[in-house]
Amino acid sequence: MANREKIEDEIVASIKSDVASDSDHLYAPADQVSLNTVPQPIEGARDTPLEELDLTSINGLREAARREVADDFDNVADVINPLVIDAASEDDLKPHSTYDFRPVVCAWIYRLIAPSDGYSVVSWEQLADRLDTDVELAASLGFDPNETPGEKTLREQWLTRVRPAFQRHVRYLAAECAVRAENYELETAEGIRENLIADHTADEKPAVDPIGEMEQEIKDDAYTIQADIIRDLCSYDRDDSFEWDGDLITDAAAHMCRRNEYAEQGIGRMGKDYGLIEAHDDGTEEWNVFTPQTFRRTVRNTERKKIDGYDWDNEDAYGARWLPAHDLVDPNTVRGDLRDGLEEAWTIDPHNPDGDTAIWHRRTEEGIERQLEWLKDDDVIGKDDTFNLRIDYTTHNYSKHSSTKSDPPIGVHKQSHLETGYAWKELQGTIKINGRAFIIASLSYLPTNDQFQGVRYILDRAQELVSIETVMADAEFVDTKICRYIRHCGCDFALRKGATDSVKDTVEDFEGRADWDNDWTLISSGREKTHDTTLVGLEKDFKSVPDHKKNGEDEDDEPDTTLADFDTDKSGNVDDQQLTLDQAIEETHKDNEDIDYFCIITSKTVERAGVDPDDNPIAHDPTGTAWGIGRLYRDRWGIETAFRDKKAQFAAKTRSRDLGYRRFLWMMENLLYNGWVMLNTAVSDQSPARDDDEIVVKQNTYLDELDRRVLSGLSLDVEFPDVEYD
Repeated sequence: MANREKIEDEIVASIKSDVASDSDHLYAPADQVSLNTVPQPIEGARDTPLEELDLTSINGLREAARREVADDFDNVADVINPLVIDAASEDDLKPHSTYDFRPVVCAWIYRLIAPSDGYSVVSWEQLADRLDTDVELAASLGFDPNETPGEKTLREQWLTRVRPAFQRHVRYLAAECAVRAENYELETAEGIRENLIADHTADEKPAVDPIGEMEQEIKDDAYTIQADIIRDLCSYDRDDSFEWDGDLITDAAAHMCRRNEYAEQGIGRMGKDYGLIEAHDDGTEEWNVFTPQTFRRTVRNTERKKIDGYDWDNEDAYGARWLPAHDLVDPNTVRGDLRDGLEEAWTIDPHNPDGDTAIWHRRTEEGIERQLEWLKDDDVIGKDDTFNLRIDYTTHNYSKHSSTKSDPPIGVHKQSHLETGYAWKELQGTIKINGRAFIIASLSYLPTNDQFQGVRYILDRAQELVSIETVMADAEFVDTKICRYIRHCGCDFALRKGATDSVKDTVEDFEGRADWDNDWTLISSGREKTHDTTLVGLEKDFKSVPDHKKNGEDEDDEPDTTLADFDTDKSGNVDDQQLTLDQAIEETHKDNEDIDYFCIITSKTVERAGVDPDDNPIAHDPTGTAWGIGRLYRDRWGIETAFRDKKAQFAAKTRSRDLGYRRFLWMMENLLYNGWVMLNTAVSDQSPARDDDEIVVKQNTYLDELDRRVLSGLSLDVEFPDVEYD
């Protein structure tokens, strides 16, 4: 057994990503190949006693023959014949594997049609166990019963030993075997007629939908590239003793994100979906999958350092230890505040992110770049397209453990408005592609990070990937160094400006609903103390914030008006100090009335007031107008929508104090969200039946399909029972 496991590990270790494995060049185009279809299983006279069959009719003779043949079959393995498997040597990309190709193909077919406790597919682990323990099954499929493949080998070879076209062919062969099994009344997988057989049954009246087929092609391509990105970026190979398949770890993270769950819930759901957790009648469960503790340890060790040399005689200090970065800091060498020194060990230098604690950051940025490359290759983004960059922080609540009294973990920021008083932060840049916010750069932001350097990194990274025209941000980013650097990069800016004394002094001279000052000077501390810019003031009822952000208790967010409440008493009279609605309409607006202004500083030229975009002007060019700057800045709220969608639909939950573990979950969250944007943008951009900003695939559907069809490594269109979504 030990020798077998060694051979198996060597096989798995030898499997490398093969570019050729993604090619279908051996196969003719789909439109030149006849459809692989199977007949429906026989229905009809199954319940009729044999002596009552009309053996003079073709149907009667066929039913009698079917029953005669069915007596020779005991289970679905009997209908799979290795000798007649339709496969050629060119289909095998790993011809030197320890296991012959045809038995492995037979095992894949068996997995798709064999019964599996109410599930539509046998899990990889169940398949390996059955081959190992059932000598007759292994022999019937063509294996040496003393040398059968394990779970990792079966799973990895499905992904790497054959091309995608042959994977589809295996499903067709399985459908043929499934029809025979159904005809012989053998027990098969749950719902096999509605799933596998139905997928390969010819439509009575095939409907031609070229637009639908084109959209489906784009979707399939988007799902595949997104899954490839996540698989490539999620590796956990720093510990040589790691025993679990990396793809299974990634699947668990995907389950957590898609359901907004903690590790315990996500792994439990995944295990039940894949048949890796068996529920007993007494309510107990048998787990054949890693524990939540193992999952978290595997992920966080990627950004930890392995320390060997512990005392093997000491049970409490047995073996190696994986230590977080701050535990490796010598307090005796820290200058200044110790906490700052500990946080410095986790701080990512965005311009030189080569430290061990920047692994998930680097992989996040690599994934974003690959997503953009796909959009460019599909001509969703043209080489001459320009974008506006929106920069802002997104926070993640720090969930304090109620049972412990301890200092806040390394990396959190003070946030007085939160119950715990602290939060984790990411600095992110987004662009809009066809009306959808896409994360183009991200940085895990610690209190020891420098804001200017962080903003500089976001802008530099964005310009590496696309052409940036204007940078927009909230008032907390207003700084002369930031403004000067944006201009140095050849971009304009539009930044909200808070009500400082200098702003108040300037807007006292403003008139009307929109005004500006082209000679306004921004003053900051530091070497670069001043920067000449333009201050734009817009009436406060300008919808600079969306309705969902407004709060009735915040007077600043309430629209100001010169009109009073137009209530009359029962007699129809009005108070002497109150205008009727008709009188108010006729009353001219007085320039000397106070107007509360929403202020923006910009490097763009402003020459006139323009027209309020809320008035829906027709054929109006907002360029060079104060209202045009307002409309540009209002577009920044796409960030808020993106952040809300991320947290509501794509974020896994955790109470972990480990920053490395959290950075991994943030990577999954960002890449899954971007993948959803990528898919919808590509379909709506290329389909003549869609609006540019139309939501083609909803978030829950996208997450379900990505996990169900691609990430898990299971067959396409596999159906799991009793899976519900909110």
